Amino acid sequence: MAGHGVMELFYEGLVPGKSVIDCVMARRILDRDSFAAFRRWRVAMDASGNILGAMNSLPHKALMDAPDDPLLDEAKMRPIAALLELEEIPAGSYYVNIIAVYPQHRRSGAGAALMRDAENLARLKNFSRMSLCTFEDDPGLMGFYRGQGFETQARRAIEPHPAVAMSGHFVLMTRELQ
Repeated sequence: MAGHGVMELFYEGLVPGKSVIDCVMARRILDRDSFAAFRRWRVAMDASGNILGAMNSLPHKALMDAPDDPLLDEAKMRPIAALLELEEIPAGSYYVNIIAVYPQHRRSGAGAALMRDAENLARLKNFSRMSLCTFEDDPGLMGFYRGQGFETQARRAIEPHPAVAMSGHFVLMTRELQ
């Protein structure tokens, strides 16, 4: 749902007999040392307990210090080299790595609630700035993040790849916390 094909780029066909979601769960979410480890996720739910969306966020340093997945070789990483370059820039920030809300729950306030949770986590950890990277050519994402107070700081061209559904640019956005 999130990433416009980036997880498919990494994990489609990587482990025989395993789906992309199986690989993401095993190699990212259930790996305690991963930047996307389960403990770093927050879930938005409605009053009935239905999941509306989720977010992975963490201190930027934890993102940079996390071990690489050894199965993701240079060929798998090359198409997102520009994204990786942007992710190195916002040192000292609290990084929103992934935020995803099911399409039928967008504009329900779930995404804003998740972002408020990220801001609260950032403040609890004494960060004065938040950061994230996204796709410039997705007007819904850009509008959402701008509405949350984020501003574009840098952009890099996306290398075309059949698995990645977006073209144009990756963008780094930041928000100062008052």
